[in-house]
Amino acid sequence: MSDSQRRLGIPVPVPVEPIAVDAQSHANVRDMMAADTFNIVNGFAVAQAIFTFSCSPLIEDAERDGFVRAEEAARAHELDHRHTLGLLRFMATQDLLKEEQGETFWLTPRGRAALSPAALGWLRMFVGGYGPLMVNAHDLLTRKRVYDRDVHRDPYFVATGSSMVTNAVCDEAPYRVIERYRARTVADLGCGAGRFLIEWARRHPEHRGVGVDLAPEAVEVCGQRAGEAGVSDRVRFVVGDGFDLSGVQRECSDVDLFYSFAMEHEVLRSGEQAVLDHIDQMSVLFPGKRYLMGEPMLHMTQQDGKFYWIHVLSHQGLPRNIPGWCDLLVRLKKAKLERVYVPEHQKIGAYFDIQL
Repeated sequence: MSDSQRRLGIPVPVPVEPIAVDAQSHANVRDMMAADTFNIVNGFAVAQAIFTFSCSPLIEDAERDGFVRAEEAARAHELDHRHTLGLLRFMATQDLLKEEQGETFWLTPRGRAALSPAALGWLRMFVGGYGPLMVNAHDLLTRKRVYDRDVHRDPYFVATGSSMVTNAVCDEAPYRVIERYRARTVADLGCGAGRFLIEWARRHPEHRGVGVDLAPEAVEVCGQRAGEAGVSDRVRFVVGDGFDLSGVQRECSDVDLFYSFAMEHEVLRSGEQAVLDHIDQMSVLFPGKRYLMGEPMLHMTQQDGKFYWIHVLSHQGLPRNIPGWCDLLVRLKKAKLERVYVPEHQKIGAYFDIQL
């Protein structure tokens, strides 16, 4: 069997004869391979497929039964059978599912990993949350569309996706730091879905918390979740601005430690002084307290370049790395940066311990 037959899967008796092509065709193929175009486009398709699967009832079938039967699932959930089967078979080509007889698909180890909280959180945040911006990037560049007027990020997928990532990868680190300081009452600034404080309260009967968020609907949901978790007597959520705590000073008066994650870099859109003013004002309102400031790291590498890109598209302040944050925070006038904590896996984020 020749190499061509082996690559094409053609039986031995059938001859395969290569056809000569011009030099430009060879050069074009080399360019595609050098650019890694096939993997880039395939990655886009795989991300969309996993996101679609995860937002559909198909994921519930897979998690409950361990498998999905295409025809039964399409009928039960009123899905298009052709698209359902096509989605599942595409995922099978990517070793996310394995097809067996009767259009039955089982999750592979890679598929289970792709649907784990941290991995799925990234997809929800980038595909669901920032996808509308990325697919409209050309119109944003040419001013045919304007961010926050014609194009918006999806706040639900941004909040739930980022929460899934930090909850799965980072949250144990700040809990350990907070416990080191023997804090009992913690305020979570920009609390979002409320997961951090609810878990904090569940860890010890003496733990209490105050969640602050600008979105009334988020605060309402947080209250419901705290009730379901049985900690509503020790955790309360209030509508307020994490960047101006004067409006919730009374609610936070008994707080031992303030915490935030991925909040401070938002202020950088208004310049570095805005961050310094905000933290120094916290020191005026709550002297002697601590502020554990968690931030995602941006190193401007190939790996985290996508993180930079979505912040540009959404007109946010840009995250920075540990040296960048330290260079800024040592300029605080009333508050003081004391130390930096980094999770052992050194992924996603770091935590800056500030004495107010």
